[in-house]
Amino acid sequence: MSSVVQHRRPLRALAIGVVAGLTAGIAVAGAPAMAAQTYWPVSGTLNTGGHLVQYSSWRVHEANGRAGLDVNNNVGSCGQPIRLGLRNMLGDQVTASNVYTGTSAGLKYFTMASSGSTTIPANYYAINGRMTACSGTDNTWAGQIYI
Repeated sequence: MSSVVQHRRPLRALAIGVVAGLTAGIAVAGAPAMAAQTYWPVSGTLNTGGHLVQYSSWRVHEANGRAGLDVNNNVGSCGQPIRLGLRNMLGDQVTASNVYTGTSAGLKYFTMASSGSTTIPANYYAINGRMTACSGTDNTWAGQIYI
């Protein structure tokens, strides 16, 4: 499982190069409502001070439709949920944050922040993440993004 790296603003040239190398994808057989999409292992480290983390691994969502995140290794975050959402290449978070609680939080589909629609437009996306400020806790998460 590869870690994702954080930075504050996306680099368009880097993102296009990364996405070009990732478009091969793996079909997900038998996944509910996701069989035609690709999935990617994702993981990250959240800021224990409660600050936003903008991960820099970009994924292509090739056609309008559903996109989801299956978190199978969740952080402790002092018993509070973590929040993960999708942002576009302009740096704007365009989906509502999915809220994950417990150690194995499962698959949740993203919804558009502007409309609540589960149809996510075709585009390149990266993950935003945040946890409750808490020191001395596990601040890593992992799972698969279906996009």
